[in-house]
Amino acid sequence: MAIMKCLPNGVLAIIPLLFFASIGFAQTFTFLPGNIKHLFALHCLVCRQNPNDSAKLVVACPGININQANFHNCIVEFNSGNLDEAYSAALVVITHADEALLDYAYFLKAKILYYKGLYTAAIEEYLHLLTRTIPSSTLKYNIYTNLGEIYLAQSDFSKALYYFNYWQKLYGSNGDAYSSATICQNIGLCLFNLGKLAEARVSFLKGIGLAKQINDVRQLSTAYANLANFYYAQFDDADAIPCFQQSLAYAKQAGDTEILKDANLNMAVVEENRNRFKDALAYRKQYETLKDSIWNRDNIWKLTRQERKFEAQLNANKIQLLEQQAALRSNELKTRNWQRNTLFVAALALLIIAGLVYNAYRVKAKKNLLITNQKEELALLNKTKDRLYSIVAHDLRSPVHSLKTNLANVKRALAENEISTAQTALGNAQTTAMNTYSLLDNLLHWALNQTGELFFKPEKVQLAVIVKHVCYDYQPLAELKDICIKQAVPGGVFVEADPNSLKIILRNLLDNAIKYTAPGGCINITCIASEGLYCMQLSDTGIGMSEAQLNAIFRNTAEKLQRDTEGLTGTGFGLGLCKAMAEKNKGFLKITSQQGLGTTVEICLPQIV
Repeated sequence: MAIMKCLPNGVLAIIPLLFFASIGFAQTFTFLPGNIKHLFALHCLVCRQNPNDSAKLVVACPGININQANFHNCIVEFNSGNLDEAYSAALVVITHADEALLDYAYFLKAKILYYKGLYTAAIEEYLHLLTRTIPSSTLKYNIYTNLGEIYLAQSDFSKALYYFNYWQKLYGSNGDAYSSATICQNIGLCLFNLGKLAEARVSFLKGIGLAKQINDVRQLSTAYANLANFYYAQFDDADAIPCFQQSLAYAKQAGDTEILKDANLNMAVVEENRNRFKDALAYRKQYETLKDSIWNRDNIWKLTRQERKFEAQLNANKIQLLEQQAALRSNELKTRNWQRNTLFVAALALLIIAGLVYNAYRVKAKKNLLITNQKEELALLNKTKDRLYSIVAHDLRSPVHSLKTNLANVKRALAENEISTAQTALGNAQTTAMNTYSLLDNLLHWALNQTGELFFKPEKVQLAVIVKHVCYDYQPLAELKDICIKQAVPGGVFVEADPNSLKIILRNLLDNAIKYTAPGGCINITCIASEGLYCMQLSDTGIGMSEAQLNAIFRNTAEKLQRDTEGLTGTGFGLGLCKAMAEKNKGFLKITSQQGLGTTVEICLPQIV
């Protein structure tokens, strides 16, 4: 019995996932091919001088300039999955225009944009690279591959096929088996979606043969899924179903949760269409279990890590206190034994004993004072922990309940095939999750600041670079509300501040400006010099604040609560954190606002000429 009944424009409609041999892995983790890693290692001075420490970040090293250090750090952060930090390091290298590293920095910048889903910007960077004289054929080789993958992700199959065929023309005879297998799968997908079925089948089978040569189980799982979908599209269930089963078998060997999740979903749909509902339910349960584990892994690990770190610190303090108490008891026993023995000493010895007893008393008093201070510090830590828990319990209960409600609405809407309702609920859930993440981030930095664990190192900072970095992070969120962000901070402005705390201030202010500005509004960021300070102004065209809210903004009162343009209530906690961070940087924060006319926040910091 044929399972698929309708395939508009040659795209699979029933099978829930069509694996992309190159793109599917890229969305799960950041990945640099082996030939690119080797090429970058040859051009990285840090890796050449210290091959054993090539995976470590560089702060300062003799003979290593700022460009070489940032290029190395960019590679390390990229391989660790820290794309934002890698992007910042790449921008520094590009800004200094070091010709020896410029092509490689541009490539990493484009690769990061690609992995973050900013396809238009990534294509511009890759095409810009192709206009340059690139001496490395390996770099060109990967540029053509990535361009093809981007167009494939955008369903522009003709352009994708052009770049994959161009790659085969230039490098096909010299390409490694892994790359050739990947290209074959991607060409097969393009041909299939363009309706060239016979050629697509040949390309799929060739890719499977190459993947078997290198025994790449991830590649084989994806390749068999592609071939199964190909047969399914032609109602060839007899050939399609064994391929789906083979894909699941390889996915189990691969150990990749994303691949295994999608393979189980494919089998669930296949069994449902074959009316084998018991088997379909088993596959569906496995799919849901894997999906939940992925969600837990990606969204809870940060909070868990901080809780463990906090608990470990408390345990370390307790152990240290017990060790000191044991040492004190040991000293007291020694002192008593010494005093008992001195009773048999002559008069001269008695004078010496008196001096020693006095000295021992001073030591004991000093240690008792130390223990008292440590108890007070431990009490402060417990008080901070209790306050943190109370804030988390109070401020997270509502958004978590909202997430639960919206996800239930999504499930119900999908069951009833109400796509628009599901999309609305997902949008609400996404907004709530972003606000909750912002609150957790603020709570983390507040807790670290309260306990004195927040790393703080003022240095010379170029204000324009920090502003561009933060604006880059929030540009997608602003675009969702059709809000423009205008930056007018000159490049020659330097202030003395801690870069991390300055980013925390800007992120909170920009997040508030977006939340309280209606769609179609605008946010302006400018900078002026005033009496030894640089004052950065962030102005929005949002809903503004009343005088009562403005007066109470840094007090723990109800007047500071306000609803944003989405109807969600803000607590003002982030602005309090911004004020504390500004003062820690020897500056201050000033807010002016009129209800209905917008808000202007001014951050003043010590300037460096």
